Amino acid sequence: LIALPNYTLKIANLLWLKEEKESHSHRYESSSGVEKHYLINKECDYFPASAFQTPIYNLLKFSLKNTIDFIINFNNKTTQNYVDSGFDRSTEEIELIVRDGQIHKQYVCGSLWSMYRGTGSPVTPYLLQSIHMALEKFLLEIADSQDSDVVSSWLIYLIEKSNSASITAVVVSIILAHPNKFFDVAKIVFSTSSLFLYDKIRGVRGEHSAKSLYSSWTGLNYEHKIFEDERIKTLDDKHRKQHLESLILNYQFFANPETSEDKFKKRKEEIWSIIDKYRSSCDENDTIKRMLLTRIDGRNMNPITKRIDDVLIIDFNPKIDEDLKKHSDEALKSANETTKHLDLFFWSENKFSKSKKHENKKQYENNPQLVLKETKEIIEKMNNGKVGSLDVFDTYTPAYSCSVLIKEYSSQLSDEELLFCKDIIVEYASRPFHKNYNYQLSDGVEVALNTLPLLIDFFPHNKDEILTILLLTLFHPREITPHKRVCDYSIEAIINHLWEVSTEEAKKILYCFVKFKPKFESILNEVNEEFYEKYYNDYHYSRIETVNRFSELYKNDLKTIFANPIQSEGLRLDQCSLHDLDTIFQLIPSDINDEELTTIILKILPKFANQLLQRDSQLKHHKLRLRIFKKYSRFILFREINDLEKYTQPFLDNFAVNQEVSSFLYQVITAQDT
Repeated sequence: LIALPNYTLKIANLLWLKEEKESHSHRYESSSGVEKHYLINKECDYFPASAFQTPIYNLLKFSLKNTIDFIINFNNKTTQNYVDSGFDRSTEEIELIVRDGQIHKQYVCGSLWSMYRGTGSPVTPYLLQSIHMALEKFLLEIADSQDSDVVSSWLIYLIEKSNSASITAVVVSIILAHPNKFFDVAKIVFSTSSLFLYDKIRGVRGEHSAKSLYSSWTGLNYEHKIFEDERIKTLDDKHRKQHLESLILNYQFFANPETSEDKFKKRKEEIWSIIDKYRSSCDENDTIKRMLLTRIDGRNMNPITKRIDDVLIIDFNPKIDEDLKKHSDEALKSANETTKHLDLFFWSENKFSKSKKHENKKQYENNPQLVLKETKEIIEKMNNGKVGSLDVFDTYTPAYSCSVLIKEYSSQLSDEELLFCKDIIVEYASRPFHKNYNYQLSDGVEVALNTLPLLIDFFPHNKDEILTILLLTLFHPREITPHKRVCDYSIEAIINHLWEVSTEEAKKILYCFVKFKPKFESILNEVNEEFYEKYYNDYHYSRIETVNRFSELYKNDLKTIFANPIQSEGLRLDQCSLHDLDTIFQLIPSDINDEELTTIILKILPKFANQLLQRDSQLKHHKLRLRIFKKYSRFILFREINDLEKYTQPFLDNFAVNQEVSSFLYQVITAQDT
């Protein structure tokens, strides 16, 4: 890498980038990632994103110009592909005034601007996130140690050569960390008002999201520790909560000790000239831009200072026009309405996950009627179309609150109230089968599916519907995060609750999966073939259509199976793919001693050992391998000593000296300590 940086970059380009857009031959591809919209090779697995994930950080140290140009060219190409795909309609084009007054255009949207922090929506490829993180880390380091004029020239070069504001966002991070060094670069960023909002969202919400995101990765895989630690360390950087609005105000009110009075005065005048240009082009009806001008123009402010616990608090106290004040008051009222039920969301979410944080919301403890009342208010607001894009927690809350009511307070609910909760839970659990559903974490689907098995005791006449939802969800392998698939929701619900509610029904789901999964895949292939020309890029549509056809064809068969004792004869494990066998394995409790089920496991273990202990240089089965090894490690702990040989022999027969066997042994050894 150090000796041949140019060859390393050429190889990276070959491995990371697809040469052309998806062709007809890719119609059976079931990738759910956004990589295809950037024309990035979906096999590039760089989760979790980190500055250390790719060679870029080291290459910047040893071949700066070539690596900078590679980053710019690679990012320009992938960004243009993303824009051309039409996937994110929020993408807009902005104009920056660079050196010599030239206009330079860039694409920007929330996901591009937040790429270097790994936040934003829609999610961006981990490869691109890692490249941006490496660039930011390197630039922050040289900004500390090298001549500011040299670094400034690189920052301007990055802006001028990039078609994506994702690179400009990295430059802004360097400016925020060293505002006194890079005022001339800041002026370029200030030349468009659009970036103020994007960076404020990043600074106010995005950094909170980054903290939650980085923390959620921790400990999932020992091999990721170096990446996790690198990301978590960035949370401590002092400039993270700053943003362009705070930056432009600081330039007007605060001078660095190294800044002369004349230089400070000149900076203010240059900023005011930029603000005056905004104002001259601002439409009187553009309240958003007018509010921005009110917040950033220091000439219209009368700062008030006060001390709280030895901390100096500054209220810039801007003068606000009457119509803007009215608009601001209305916005505040709307914001209060938006957060009205936020306490209910946090209480129910923490209560469901058994976090003690729910104790801070004592108004809901032992008061299910208040929980019901507020939940019904949210449902009414949703039904009347009064839930906006910012009321995101309201759209999730009913699933959480109703699940908590069923789990914790069912004895205090009337039959009518139980029915209300059941209907809400079933509706959320069924959302992956709706045409307009967009996949995301913590949207209520997972918690609803987790609660479904508990409804069988209360509503036995709805058993078929509940079991069908769980089964159809098992057929859904789409990844939501690198460690969470849609089918995992159902697996966890069955393992955590259905086996306890009814062993018989849990077995039925298992046997139905073995019997019907190949039939579902056959229908899916037919749908892909039939609708490829019209819906080739719509993964979700093909699966919804497949669910509908499957349900119509086999609803009577399922009804018969669910209504009668288990018929396990004739199960064809040989028709199951490696991924299907994984699902079967995951569905069986680790502490199971049922002879019929342990026999199934004994049949599939040789297939696991034969395929997963082989050298996998392309990481084809990396996630699958980790999942199965973890499950096996838990399962083996519950076996009797006399039975260990038959459960371990398949792996001993396929033992080899490679990374895959090392990973297997690590999981087996560490499982004993957890």
